[in-house]
Amino acid sequence: MLLSLGLCVALVASFASSAFLTSATAKASVLHDVYHDGDSESQWVEMSLDPECYPFTTAKLHTHISWTDHVVYHLASDARGGYHVSLRFNHHYSLKGQIWLYDSESEKWVDGGRSSLSISSRESIKAHVAEEELKQGLWYWTERKAVSASSFNPCTKEWEVREHTFEVRYLLKFSKGEIQFLKVLKSPVRLTGVVYDRGVDTDGDGTYDYLEIGVGVKVDVPGFYYIVISDLRDGDYNYIRITGTQWLYLDAGSHVVDLTLYGPRIRGSGIDPSHIGGITANYYDPVWGGSAFDSLTDIPLSRTYLHTEFDAPGAPTISIISDRGIDTDNNGFYNYLEIGVEVRVDVDGVYRVMLDGLTDDAGNLIWTVSIAGDYLREGTNVLYLVIDGQTIYYSGIDPSRVASLTLTDPDGEEISLRDVPLSRTYLHTEFEAPPPPPPPTAALTGFTTDRGVDTDGNGLYNYLEIGVEVRVDEAGYYNVILYWLLDEVGNWIWVWGSDSAYLDVGTQFIYLRLDGSTIRAEGLNPAYIWWISLYDENWNPQGSLEHIPLSQTYLYTDFEEPP
Repeated sequence: MLLSLGLCVALVASFASSAFLTSATAKASVLHDVYHDGDSESQWVEMSLDPECYPFTTAKLHTHISWTDHVVYHLASDARGGYHVSLRFNHHYSLKGQIWLYDSESEKWVDGGRSSLSISSRESIKAHVAEEELKQGLWYWTERKAVSASSFNPCTKEWEVREHTFEVRYLLKFSKGEIQFLKVLKSPVRLTGVVYDRGVDTDGDGTYDYLEIGVGVKVDVPGFYYIVISDLRDGDYNYIRITGTQWLYLDAGSHVVDLTLYGPRIRGSGIDPSHIGGITANYYDPVWGGSAFDSLTDIPLSRTYLHTEFDAPGAPTISIISDRGIDTDNNGFYNYLEIGVEVRVDVDGVYRVMLDGLTDDAGNLIWTVSIAGDYLREGTNVLYLVIDGQTIYYSGIDPSRVASLTLTDPDGEEISLRDVPLSRTYLHTEFEAPPPPPPPTAALTGFTTDRGVDTDGNGLYNYLEIGVEVRVDEAGYYNVILYWLLDEVGNWIWVWGSDSAYLDVGTQFIYLRLDGSTIRAEGLNPAYIWWISLYDENWNPQGSLEHIPLSQTYLYTDFEEPP
């Protein structure tokens, strides 16, 4: 009956001893010894059967495995100061299996059959240990071995094979002229499978915050272990890239290690997980450091979880967690103000944080912008914003707050914080002062001209032309900017103009044209210029004028209407 149900298990590759062998020492140059070792293990596995393929819905498999190892090892010194190593292993394994099937009509377990299998194997290893390695006092090598279990699936009409891999490490230790041979255990830890899985709702909203998975672990050597779950998949092999980890100290014996996978990440994937991609057990050893000693792949969950059973990803959050001045040239003044922004996200992707302005306690604004962005992983991340110290010094304002802080997510959605306090008030004099400007090479004489310009002959001005007189002491390119007009009572007319020209030494004009339709749309009669500034080609200030009267008050109706 066992064979007809396709549940026969076959052991196709041997695995080594699960305990340390006793060590042997010798002060002679030749060491020869024999060692015997043995162990056994029993395990229950419960599985669900497809009712379309099996007359029963549930089966239990009880396996008992026993093995013995016979080891002969030989070490001989050579003329170079090293050692020749020769090892010969004889392994014998015995597997016994018992199937129990659940009869739902009688509500009893019935005998499903038995099977047994014995395997013997031999292997030999030869190696050489160099003198340099002897001086280090340690030499070892690693081999990977595997156990494969096969079963026939009557639904697919195919044999299914799962491979369980592990490492065997062999160690030679040299100390004070003595030689120690140690055959290291096949693994200090073994994964026995998934004990349970369940959704966990921590806030009582009816959806799961986490998927909790209990991993069975059998420990032979007490120590620190790092258990990792990597990825989930659905029945169509669509994968959710997700990780759960647990670092802990485990005593010898059997344990269940609880790991959690973040629910919003499962929800955001749109995939309904039915299997775990892989589980790895890592052991930290003072000789080898961290190492993966055992792993399982493609482990079924107790059921398929709908992604909609989990919490939806929440909106990302931002907060300032640090700020400090940075002095890069060690002159006692800060070159930069660095601000650390904590960003918590539920979905991997490219995020951007933008700082727009700093203020003092009175609300006076320093016009500055800083942007930082990166590809962020789910969880807590930190991005750093940097503000130029000279900008802060030049403002004359002592910043104590961030005017605006904005986070943009991968979909372009934004969340913003306003008026965010820094850890303290920074004096502007704590920051690097900008270098003194070069001496001026030109100046505004204070004389201007103005006239209306009708370019299309319809009797309305297309532009208001302003001539600005400049005295030039050093020939070069210069920039003139005019900001806004005023009417007779000081109301703003929001129109501006600028021009750049190469000017020779001497006194000459730069002419600016202000758009007539903008003046018409404002509905105010211009009588004054609010501000004129002159700059050299590197935008070093050369002087300014303010509240300059025009030659006349212009009626806004004299200008072209907007299109």
